[in-house]
Amino acid sequence: MDDEKQAKKERLLDKSSQLNQDISNCEQIDSDLRRSLEAFTALDQEWMNGRNYYYNDPNIAQIQVEDVFQGSIAEELSLEIPERIRLMDHNIERTDNIISGINRQISNLQEYMQKLETQVAGIRTQINNLD
Repeated sequence: MDDEKQAKKERLLDKSSQLNQDISNCEQIDSDLRRSLEAFTALDQEWMNGRNYYYNDPNIAQIQVEDVFQGSIAEELSLEIPERIRLMDHNIERTDNIISGINRQISNLQEYMQKLETQVAGIRTQINNLD
């Protein structure tokens, strides 16, 4: 192989090496994003379980029972529980938004890695054609 072809092959190998390093970095980021996705999904499930507890408990609907002395706690709970449910709904909405954003990032990253892999395959073809 003449010097010009050898120099081109070395440039292509360097480019391929750099692209493979970029792919490796993307795979690490993908892994990190997936761990974050799992954590936020678990958190979202915790919030939904907590909210469902309040929604499904028949006693919650009747915190204050008329003509029965319950002390001041029943009145306090009847005011506090709807606020707790509202906060849980808000947190579920926020975690759902974060989960959607992470999923979009993972999808975009997968597309980018596919483009890099296509470039590496093209470089391999060019190198093989030099031989």
